[in-house]
Amino acid sequence: MIFPKSRPILFVTALSFESQAVRSARPFWQAVANHSSRTLFQHAQLPLYLVEVGPGFRLAADSFRELLQQLRPRWLINLGICGSLAPQMSWGQTYQIQRIQATRCLRPLEIPVEPALQPLFPPANLLTSHQPVLTAALREHHLQQTGAELVDMEAYYIVEMAQSLDIPVLVLKTVSDFADESSLRILKERRSALRQSLVQTAKRLIAFLFPEEK
Repeated sequence: MIFPKSRPILFVTALSFESQAVRSARPFWQAVANHSSRTLFQHAQLPLYLVEVGPGFRLAADSFRELLQQLRPRWLINLGICGSLAPQMSWGQTYQIQRIQATRCLRPLEIPVEPALQPLFPPANLLTSHQPVLTAALREHHLQQTGAELVDMEAYYIVEMAQSLDIPVLVLKTVSDFADESSLRILKERRSALRQSLVQTAKRLIAFLFPEEK
């Protein structure tokens, strides 16, 4: 693979639903390489790349490290959906993650918050679970044990990998469901609105990264 001399920004998503939202936010992406059966996209006008790692990211950790070493991004941005563990978190709101724990890792990861983004994306704490959280009982268990307000299945491992290579990280998570028995129904019923929320988040973020391109 051949990458530009200037260090780009890398968007990382878990699901095609999320990566499609990023590409819709700023058109003119093109597929430039296949990496371990995953397509790497490059923006035609901006120094941006996008890769979809799939859910349960730890399974792809070795191939992802190789990609980061080759690409050497100046910033890695994990954008995606999450469940809400805490009742005060709003559906459709995007949060800037400042601390991540994992159900199978004891060491929490701290992420510096970007102050300029706080008015748009309030700070929150995230739990990366090794299994989907789809019952109120499991949700309450995780909330009591960790204090995290949000839950996903891959951010911890993405951040851990990036930080091991001294790559700055930003994690933005949009609440898609309430981590209980209603989750799958809500995801189905509100899919279109959720997609628009992700697109708007990506647009705001790209405008922040490249203010001269507004």
